[in-house]
Amino acid sequence: SAFYMDTSGLGLVTTIVTPVVADGVTKGVIGMDVPVIDLVADLVFDREFVKGYPFIVDSAGQVVWHPALPSPSEGSIEPTNIADIEITAAFATDVMPGLVAGETGSATINVNMPIARGDATYAGFAKDYREVTFAWKPVEGTPFRVGVAFTTTELDAKQLPLKATENCDFECDIYHRINIEDAQCGATVTTKSGVEMIEGKASSFYAASAFANPSAWLEYEETVDDVKMMTAASTCSGGRVPFIDYAGIGELKPEVVNDNLLVMGVDQCWVEKSSSNIVWSYFGSANGLYRMTPAATSKKGYDPTKRPWYMGAVANVKSSGGFDVTMTMPYLDAAGAGEIVSVSKTVTMQGGTDEQVAGVASVDMKLSAVKDVVESAGVCGESSTTCMIIDETGHIVYHPDFVDTATADENVFLAIKAREIAEDLVQQNLLVQNTCMDYASGYRKTSYQLSNDAPGAAGDLSCGKWTLQLLGNTNVYLLAVSSNGCEASSDVACTACSEDNCNSWDTLNMDEALLCQPCQCKTRYDSCELKYGEADASAVPACPAAPPAVNDYGTNCGFEGSAARNRAGAAALLAGAVALVVGMW
Repeated sequence: SAFYMDTSGLGLVTTIVTPVVADGVTKGVIGMDVPVIDLVADLVFDREFVKGYPFIVDSAGQVVWHPALPSPSEGSIEPTNIADIEITAAFATDVMPGLVAGETGSATINVNMPIARGDATYAGFAKDYREVTFAWKPVEGTPFRVGVAFTTTELDAKQLPLKATENCDFECDIYHRINIEDAQCGATVTTKSGVEMIEGKASSFYAASAFANPSAWLEYEETVDDVKMMTAASTCSGGRVPFIDYAGIGELKPEVVNDNLLVMGVDQCWVEKSSSNIVWSYFGSANGLYRMTPAATSKKGYDPTKRPWYMGAVANVKSSGGFDVTMTMPYLDAAGAGEIVSVSKTVTMQGGTDEQVAGVASVDMKLSAVKDVVESAGVCGESSTTCMIIDETGHIVYHPDFVDTATADENVFLAIKAREIAEDLVQQNLLVQNTCMDYASGYRKTSYQLSNDAPGAAGDLSCGKWTLQLLGNTNVYLLAVSSNGCEASSDVACTACSEDNCNSWDTLNMDEALLCQPCQCKTRYDSCELKYGEADASAVPACPAAPPAVNDYGTNCGFEGSAARNRAGAAALLAGAVALVVGMW
């Protein structure tokens, strides 16, 4: 049947039926409802590409799964055609005809790919113009066609070197489920603000994508025996890769266990670099490993590669190649440390290109520590000067008002604290609009992006001056505002999104006035044309999918060795990223 939303909570489902016939007489019909996520799980949880992606459509080009849309397990969307998501003209001429016709083929075209930095409502998206190969083939006996888009460099994918087991001293590892097995490695569990943790130790967690059958793993409730098996596998003498003989879950993929064995080599570095200003240290691998210090339990639906700290780091590419250090907007720490920011750096494969991502190393730092660094920098410590840090979208990462507050100062746009400066940046064409269509919600979303000419920008205010400087190889800028001892005017206002200016939207841009953030405009869905908006709606790129909700899913919550120099090299690679992140401060 056509896909529809199940009322009992299975998400998007399809009904499969067949008549029951005996002696030529139809006796009835037997059927079953199948969650769509079970049909497309291999695509949803795909880990083959960093910027490439798989997708599936039907014979009319209607999308069954595409990374710009939410997972079928999370909700329903209006029918969306692949031509409205892949808006490049060459896709319509070189890919679409053969795709819907049920042919097997491929085509290489130039595409301006939107790259997710997090939720496009606040983080916007990065743009990456590159050569992309689309390949597709029909699924025999069905109306479906499976396709994949990938960059040329991703074809030569590399894995982290295999962890050698000789001369190994990793005989104990802590699996994250300390809430059901707290006696791991003889460690003691403590509680801070209701969060159980083991201080001075790291824990390993595996996302659903790390298992042979991801969707079955999400529905499975772990036992103490499972915890012991996971713990044993993540040591040098573990003996075998964990295999769970339940509902077809199968094995934990060897490559992700190998990731954990490698990252364990930098545990001591995490501990040595720790301070009262660093709350959490962690590493997420492209294969689905999440390793953190202090050890703590993660929700089962957590996927490190789908979180803003990971996505932002991967999207933060230098113009010369490679990746810059990335800072997130502030948020409240769950363990009671107050407001913190995540500082992340992408780690690439040894011997691979800059696009062959191994994972992301990150630390969470107290915002009070950021304040100390900022106020120690020249004029920022003077009473007549206010210094703040903003990211590439014009959102405030640090402001003196944010420190020691009881609520999170998250997603605060520059215009809220300094409207006149934001307007000046827009008028100088240094803060420019980005627009995308969010097919999951039916909203067009406008965000801002600081241009490449923004570093070094300066301007006069009705009361004082301002200047903007890029902070090294990062995604953030230092904004210094000098009041010259007078009171700044507050009569400059940004324009709120409304029905009027949303309806007057042209193809790509709204009114040039400074728009308050976030700006979202509900777009009418045409049930006859099966698309959003007017005929020119295809000119607006699809928003990258937002990070999914992290769910508990109903739960409480030997290796082939290579040379020791490969092991040491991989450990040094990870340690170098850690040192770079921590060394900023």
